[in-house]
Amino acid sequence: MNSGAQYVALSGAFERDNFGDLLFGIVSEKLLHPIPVIRVGLHSRCLREFGSPPVYSARALSAIGNRLPPIALLCVGGEIFLADLKNAMAFNTPNEDHRLFSEMLPPRQERFAQLAANRQAGLAYVPWSDPTFALPDSTKILLNSCGGTMLSNTPASAELARTLLSRADFLSVRDSRTHSAIHDAVPSCHIAPDVVTLVARLCSSEITHAEKTITQQNDVFNGNYLLFQAKDRYLKQPSLAAEAITQISKSHALDVVLQPAGLASGHDSFERMKKLEALIAAKLGDNRVHIQRDRNVYRQVAAIARSRIVIASSLHCRIVASAFARPRVSLSNGKVKSYIDTWESQLGMSTYTFDGLPAATNQALSIPHTTWVKLRDEQVSGADRNFALIRDLISDQHCGSFTPADMNELEQSLLLEETRYLRAGLLSLASESETWASRTIWKIKHRLGTMIQQAKRLTARS
Repeated sequence: MNSGAQYVALSGAFERDNFGDLLFGIVSEKLLHPIPVIRVGLHSRCLREFGSPPVYSARALSAIGNRLPPIALLCVGGEIFLADLKNAMAFNTPNEDHRLFSEMLPPRQERFAQLAANRQAGLAYVPWSDPTFALPDSTKILLNSCGGTMLSNTPASAELARTLLSRADFLSVRDSRTHSAIHDAVPSCHIAPDVVTLVARLCSSEITHAEKTITQQNDVFNGNYLLFQAKDRYLKQPSLAAEAITQISKSHALDVVLQPAGLASGHDSFERMKKLEALIAAKLGDNRVHIQRDRNVYRQVAAIARSRIVIASSLHCRIVASAFARPRVSLSNGKVKSYIDTWESQLGMSTYTFDGLPAATNQALSIPHTTWVKLRDEQVSGADRNFALIRDLISDQHCGSFTPADMNELEQSLLLEETRYLRAGLLSLASESETWASRTIWKIKHRLGTMIQQAKRLTARS
């Protein structure tokens, strides 16, 4: 690798493959161009099916950091101050394996998370919270679009966040509630709109291509429709959602598109959406409701961009709707409410339970399009100004010397290092599973077996 070649490591929950996490990386990479970037998270994963480059292990990056250091570690955003290793790994465990994880006792879950990520402690997506994580002092620590709406309710977490943020060279948060929780400890903290607000401008060609794809796949995307998304916990009684959506559909002559924001454990699921689809179809007809199953992030964005209105529990569904100046209504969610109160309070809207959705939708659709455009432009401008401050901290003087061969070497080094520590973890786990009693019994049996074989040989000779 060329000495002096430069790249930035983007840190985030990319391996979880949720809508917002993937967009954080995509938008941040566009803004950093031409500086090369690599994504790091708890562990490596191929993300090709979602339209994203792969993610590698942040712990592996630390291990090779002195030899191949990034010029900056940029935490791309999200509620990173409350996710510990065990909870993060629970979300990251594929649904087909999640039962095994959930049946383990909490100490074993924690041990699995430690071994799988090669981390001993700390917050999952604040890598330097683990004392074994180290990068050269020359590597800048930057945090953008961070959220911590629950910090004011959890003093211990707030104090930990303040301590960790003392290491940061730059910090911006995306809502006033988070800002008030940490500003006293980090006076330089900026408040700015979420960086994903810039997706429409930065990814226009990819989204245009995605629009062509989805309109060819299903004619519903050529007409007027509402797009609905909700986490599983909102759909425990799907009849409530179905009743509200059906009423809105009939009142405004809209078809219905159901689309998940992410299928990580504890988030959305096609199973719940299938039940909701059946209830809506029984009231509207099969041809009026459609589940958008394509997980490519650009096609998910395109489905939002073409909608008449977005109704969702996800913050990033709302933010993407904002990027295209689409009307939007949010389900009850403290994180989303904080964002609305910070950037869209002039709408006079909040978050709603299902019985409040029809009236809220009427209100949203009555707001002039120029108002939505003005909000979009204000948020885009704020996010742009904020990221310009980040770019001022990162020199791209030597980025041109970072070649494809350098990127290949970096990626191989990260994968080989992760493989090495996973083998070490397996060895440690195998050793831990052996008790003193089991070792003693095995040794006794082995010695007895040897003695019996010797006795048989002596008997045969005599």
